[in-house]
Amino acid sequence: MQKQLLTSLKTIRPLAGNELLNIVDYFLCLSPEDDARMGTDRENLPSREQWLQMLIADTQKPLQERHYYYLGLFLDNVPIGHVGINKIDYENEAYIHFHIWTPELRRQGLGSFYLRAAIEYYFEHFKLKKIICEPNVKNLESNRTVLKNGFVFCSTYKTKPSILSLEHEVNRYELLRMSKL
Repeated sequence: MQKQLLTSLKTIRPLAGNELLNIVDYFLCLSPEDDARMGTDRENLPSREQWLQMLIADTQKPLQERHYYYLGLFLDNVPIGHVGINKIDYENEAYIHFHIWTPELRRQGLGSFYLRAAIEYYFEHFKLKKIICEPNVKNLESNRTVLKNGFVFCSTYKTKPSILSLEHEVNRYELLRMSKL
């Protein structure tokens, strides 16, 4: 599998319209183990229709007013995950999170590749100075991936990172945009 992935076409692009259902369905269909690893709060997940409408409505706003922004991850033109930002403070900072939807494709180096590409996209399009990532301390793979991509560890603390989350311990990492010379 690893050798085949090296020759596969890996691309990212913004998701819009019904493509956003892939994200909604991913979260709605998580296993109890995935919920525990990520700290997902099943009680606070919106309905499929409400969630999709909320995401689609947000895509209609200018970048400066967006609450969320999702890049689809494609392997040989097949969607396999997403990298999203939220808590967007345009031209300042945003919080990033990333998910490979297919368990068999995890631990193959894809998360690192796609995260790196998404970071470049978000720094450029949202003119960000800083990107923050707060994975669950129990999500070892995500913690390793952010470190591989240049994020700096800041602290560990208990929080409720989003409306989709239970309160849990996270590691806070930050990545500053390097000035162009």
